Amino acid sequence: MTAPQLLDMVESEALVLCGLSLATVPHSLCTLTTLQRLDLSRNKLTSLPEAISSLQALTDLNLGDNQLVSLPASVGSMTSLHYLNLMSNSLKALPDELGNLGALYRLGLKGNKLASLPHTIGGMTSLVELFITDNLLESLPKEVGCCTSLVKMQAAFNRLAALPAELANLQRLELLRVAVNNLSEVPSELAACSGLAWMSLAGNPACPEAPVRGQIAQMTIEQLALGVPLGEGASGDVFAAKLGAEDVAVKVFKGEVSPDGRAADEIAVTCNVDHPHLTRVLAELQEPHALVLKRVRGQPLAAKPNLQSLLRCRWPRNSAFSAAFVARVALCVSSALQYLHAHCICHGDVYAHNILVDAGGHATLLDYGASFFYKPGTLPYEAQELTAAFPVQRSRHRSVTTCSSLRADSSALQESESTSVNSGRRQGDWEIKMLYDGGCPLCMREVFRRLYDAVGLGWVYAITKVQPIGRLADWVYGIWAKYRLPITGRPDLEVVLQQKKTCR
Repeated sequence: MTAPQLLDMVESEALVLCGLSLATVPHSLCTLTTLQRLDLSRNKLTSLPEAISSLQALTDLNLGDNQLVSLPASVGSMTSLHYLNLMSNSLKALPDELGNLGALYRLGLKGNKLASLPHTIGGMTSLVELFITDNLLESLPKEVGCCTSLVKMQAAFNRLAALPAELANLQRLELLRVAVNNLSEVPSELAACSGLAWMSLAGNPACPEAPVRGQIAQMTIEQLALGVPLGEGASGDVFAAKLGAEDVAVKVFKGEVSPDGRAADEIAVTCNVDHPHLTRVLAELQEPHALVLKRVRGQPLAAKPNLQSLLRCRWPRNSAFSAAFVARVALCVSSALQYLHAHCICHGDVYAHNILVDAGGHATLLDYGASFFYKPGTLPYEAQELTAAFPVQRSRHRSVTTCSSLRADSSALQESESTSVNSGRRQGDWEIKMLYDGGCPLCMREVFRRLYDAVGLGWVYAITKVQPIGRLADWVYGIWAKYRLPITGRPDLEVVLQQKKTCR
């Protein structure tokens, strides 16, 4: 292609040349120095010219689904890049110069043949999303701990034998997927990642074997009448179905693996839980590989995150729920998590979009694609389950409702047009209502800390971050949380809510 031809294809400083079976990059392309976005995905490129670095204005470079075996060192001089997609290639190594991309926000390396990452990765101080799933990585450089903007790291399906203790420096890290590696333990330093909320670990030696499950009925697809799709996840699609006269749901796995882990690990958890607020299995199919589940009525509490919202669920504009509704949902989710934690199961994916809710607030926690069994007394996985961010009504006196299973996150507050006024309070005052079940003292303590941070009173709990004061405070709080109700003569929260319901 000539430069004039390429110029004719440029729209708004973007050039899309995907799916054209290109074996080489047109030389004239490197003369388009004002390009900001370049899409060369789904071609047959095996290499890039050194002159690619002349595209100094480029912020988004998509090279996914090619046949690249190496990258030129000159890519490291493209310091305006924010997004670099190199997924599904044949890269075996990366140039050290890649660490010069200090403005990079998202780096996609999934589905290559990388045996290591360059130690210079620590220079990517703006990196928020890192995708290194499905490579040959045996270790991560300790310098990854310098990527202090990192929020999301997908590293499942590698050969990682250990995780660097320096991950503790990643205070913004919220999601860590390391399922199906060779990890015999998770460094205790990871507990210092105060933002870590979503983790997958199944398929590693660090996870104990799943308990022997009871006999699960086996079925064939012919015994079911499949209906409309109900939902889609990373590991499979869910359909409505009929089993005789009974309404059921069928989860059909897309394959034996997903970005979060293996289907076998998901099935092991699913078939070992039995709780009214958790998905329950009725039968298993082998062809196609699927699970028949008890049908739960309701709608997802929110929509899945997207690229723009990163790890935050998307809520309908101006959405608001009554305190009673939120309390019922909170009780259901808390009860489900208490059950899982009592059986040393980490759900790993407690999102609002994985919570099915009916009009009355009866909630069911779904999807065990990231779940894993853990050994008691290891990392505080229970505290990591404080992940479901509920939008709450923010009236003129702003009210926050939370519980031990909800993440107290000021960013989750939704603006409301409510005009209700609480007499005697000034506009802008905070009224915090705490609803909790107390089943997990560790979770409850974390809720208090996050709430105080959310309203600008984080200094109240600051002293507890100093050891050994923190451990002593945690021990005292654990005793208080366990015996507070009989000491104060108060009934359980379920009793209180039932009494209020009866009074109505």
